[in-house]
Amino acid sequence: MTIFPMTLIRNGGLPLGMWAPLTCGMPDWVALQNAEQDSARQLLKAFEDALVSLPDSPLRTSVYNARKDFYQRRKLPSPNFEVSIQAEKDLVKLLDCLQIWHKTLQEKQAAEDRFAQNLEANYRSLQAISSDAMMQRALLFASHDLLNSLPAFAEKPVVQFDKKDRRAAFSLLQYLTRSVFKTSPLGRFTTVQIRSFRNIDGVTSSHPVNIPEGSSEQIGEWLDYKPLITPNVALLPAIYEVLLREPAFFQSLSLSLNPCIVPAPPLPPAPPAPP
Repeated sequence: MTIFPMTLIRNGGLPLGMWAPLTCGMPDWVALQNAEQDSARQLLKAFEDALVSLPDSPLRTSVYNARKDFYQRRKLPSPNFEVSIQAEKDLVKLLDCLQIWHKTLQEKQAAEDRFAQNLEANYRSLQAISSDAMMQRALLFASHDLLNSLPAFAEKPVVQFDKKDRRAAFSLLQYLTRSVFKTSPLGRFTTVQIRSFRNIDGVTSSHPVNIPEGSSEQIGEWLDYKPLITPNVALLPAIYEVLLREPAFFQSLSLSLNPCIVPAPPLPPAPPAPP
C-alpha cells in the first residue's frame, strides 16, 4: 500500500486548470450530421412515394423537378413549392419530411457555427497558455523548436492562422494534454537528466564524459550515459529563470525531464552450489 501512491505521480505536473478552458463540440456535430443524413433518406423516399401516387399533372412535374434537384445537388425546394403542396392531402408526408430536413439542416449549421467559435476560442486559449511561464519552463526540457515558435504564435491573430500556425497549436495541445494527464510509475525518475554520447571506438562527442562500468547502455555503436540529477526543488525556479533568460542558454545545454531508467549494474555471480 505504500508503493501504490507512487503510481499516481504525474510526469509533467502541469495543473489541470490549464487544460480546462479547452472545449470541443464535435460529438454534437457528428450526431446532427447523422440526423441530417437520415432525414435526407426519408425525404427522398417521400418524394418517390409522392411520384407513385400522383397522376400526370403540373403538380407531379413540380414534385419530380424538386426531387431531381434534391437527389442530384441536395438543393432546397423553393418556398413556393412548399406552399403549392400544403393543400394536397396525399403530400402531407412529403411536407413533413421537408420541414424535418430543413430543421436538421439549420441545427447542423448552428452546430458548425458553434464549433468554429469554440475552435477560435481554443486557439486564443492556447495562445494565452503559450505565454504562461509554467508552460515555457516545461518546454525547456521537452522541445526547443516548439518553445522558439511560441512568441510568434502568441502574437499572430487567429483569423490569420495558416497551416504552420495550426501545426504549432496542435503540438502545443499535444504536449499540454500529455503533461497534464500522463502519470509516472516511479516518481523518483521524474527529474532532470543530462545525456551525453561517446563512440565505442573512442571517438568522443563535443561533450565527452567518463562512463563508469556498469552504468552504460549500448545502442548500436553508441554508449549512452544517463546520470540522474535530483536538484533541490528550491533551485528549480532559479534554473528555469536562467535558462529562459536567453534562448542560447537552453539551446546549448543538454537537459531534459523524465529520463529513462538506467540499467542496473550486473549482479555478482551466484556462489557455487555446495558439493
